[in-house]
Amino acid sequence: MLFLIAGLFLVTTLSSCSKEEAKITDNFSVSNSKSGFYLIQSLNKISDAEVKKTAYSTLDNQSKYNYWHSRLAIELSKAEYNSKQLIKIGELASSLTIEYFSNADKKAIFKAHFLSKWLNEAKDVFSNEQIYLLIFTLDNSALTSSANRDGGSEDDEANPTACICALNSSWTCPQVLSNPVVIRWGECQKLGKGCTEATTGCGAFADDACDGNVCFPA
Repeated sequence: MLFLIAGLFLVTTLSSCSKEEAKITDNFSVSNSKSGFYLIQSLNKISDAEVKKTAYSTLDNQSKYNYWHSRLAIELSKAEYNSKQLIKIGELASSLTIEYFSNADKKAIFKAHFLSKWLNEAKDVFSNEQIYLLIFTLDNSALTSSANRDGGSEDDEANPTACICALNSSWTCPQVLSNPVVIRWGECQKLGKGCTEATTGCGAFADDACDGNVCFPA
C-alpha cells in the first residue's frame, strides 16, 4: 500500500516532466526491494534533477544504502583512478553503513569525525569536481557550464521558490566557471518565502534536506 501511495503521489505531482519520465519515476517507487545497481539504472533514466530527487526520496533506508554502496563499487572498478584515489574511495565504501541513513545520531558522528577528515584528505588526491560527483549528487555525470548548482540551472535564480541546495553544506552549490571545468563553491541561503517544502536529496550521499533556495558565490 505504501508503494502504491508513493507511486500515485509521483504521478500526480510531477506532471511537468515527460510522460516517459513520469512512468520511470512511478515504477521507481516500487523498486525498494531491488539491488543498488538496479536503482542506479532507474535513476539514471530520469533526466530532470528535481524528479530524480523525488524518486530517490521514496526509497527506504536499506535501498538508499544499496544505491550508494553500488555507486562506490562502480567507481572502484574504473580504470581512470590512480592507486591513491582508489584507496580513498575504498575507505569511504568500507566505512559507510546503513546507519548513516537510519540513525540520525550515528550519521552526525560519521559526518563530524570520519567524513570531514576524509574530505580534507581527498582534496589532495581528487579534483573538486570528482569529490562532488562521488558523493554529493544523484547525477554523477560530469558537470558542464550550464549546471551551476546542485539540482539546478542558471534559471533557478529567477525561480527562488525551488529548494535547490542544503543550508550549512560546503559542497552543495558548485559553480562552474569555465570549460574545462573549474569549480568554485558557493553558499546556500534561504531568502524570502521561497523553499517552503524542503525535500531530501542534497548534501553528502543525498541525505540532507534541500532547504535553501539561492546559491551565492563564496
